[in-house]
Amino acid sequence: MIQHTGNERVEKGREGLRSLREFRTEMYGMLAAAFLSPPTTEWLESLSEGNFLNVTDEVFGAELSGELRALLQSRTGLDELQGGLLREYEELFRIPGGKYVTPYESVFSDTFDAAGEPIRGLLSGQSVIDVKKWYRLARFEIPEDFLDLPDHIGLELRYLADLCAKESELEELGDTERVERAWEMERDFLAAHPRRWIDALARKVASKTQNPYYLYVTAVAQLFTARDLTTLEEVLGEASGSSAPDYAAVGS
Repeated sequence: MIQHTGNERVEKGREGLRSLREFRTEMYGMLAAAFLSPPTTEWLESLSEGNFLNVTDEVFGAELSGELRALLQSRTGLDELQGGLLREYEELFRIPGGKYVTPYESVFSDTFDAAGEPIRGLLSGQSVIDVKKWYRLARFEIPEDFLDLPDHIGLELRYLADLCAKESELEELGDTERVERAWEMERDFLAAHPRRWIDALARKVASKTQNPYYLYVTAVAQLFTARDLTTLEEVLGEASGSSAPDYAAVGS
């Protein structure tokens, strides 16, 4: 557990995490949704109004959203644009083919032994086993309509959104110890899983498509997870480095 040193810098960091809770929950939730399904017309309309793009511009720089803004402001209607992004999503993340990018951690991170020879790029490796342990630890309920593998990038990000939201419930109970345990879990899971492979995933997506929406989504996911892990480690210390959790649940 975190040692309460009374250090002013650490206490200020904790307050910073509390102030960022709503933003972090929203960011992880939106990124998860972007990887789990194609955008709806309503979401594209919200993007075209600029609020979310303005936030990411402020945090990561305006050049990140430039091409996406141009696409949203083009003569293409939102319904037509949504149809094109639906096809792009299917080709990128669902239908094996020339553009296909496997959205699973095992494919990018795990090694299988085949007669003494390491093989990479296969589904359902150790990452699946380990992320399921993290999910059980936080009593994370996988949505009933999610029929994919547990190490899908979208589900990993959804888990982080769920943990961030759980902080609010614990804060209302006045349970600061469990709030800090939630922060620990976010830090250690983020370091052991999404941050371990999201950069490679983003590079792969960039090699397969020039679509501004998916280039934006993967770039934001890269930058935000990197910054969030840095913030958590500045407050809590370095991540444990363990792929599977080695401590008790938030609710224990």
